[in-house]
Amino acid sequence: MLLTALAAPLAQVLRAQNSGIPAGKMVLSIHQNTSRGAGFRGSLEGWAKAGIKYVELADTALDEWLKAGETTATAKKLIGDLGLTPVSSAAVICNLWLPGAQHAAALETWKKRCEQFSQIGLQKIYCPSTSNTRI
Repeated sequence: MLLTALAAPLAQVLRAQNSGIPAGKMVLSIHQNTSRGAGFRGSLEGWAKAGIKYVELADTALDEWLKAGETTATAKKLIGDLGLTPVSSAAVICNLWLPGAQHAAALETWKKRCEQFSQIGLQKIYCPSTSNTRI
């Protein structure tokens, strides 16, 4: 009985983390790295025209968007206007998982990325960490 009492709230949390996707349903999404050359706006507009509904955002594409004078608020608006749903995001950060001199800076970058993607409406972010540290 104790597990049953915990199962319902857990199910609600899991549904909320899936950006409106019903629990247990798999959907097709596409990652911005697949259309890197088109840029942030170009990739999203192209996917919307192709009928893609669910997207995974990349930190490098977002950086280009922000450097061009745009904001996370305008990114969120563009995504919504195109009828797209962001389901996750990737932030590649060097040495995030390793202790050492670069760890504090890597954690700050992770925090910044989490804040940026959260402002766009994402609840899932992952980090394929790289390293240039010799062991």
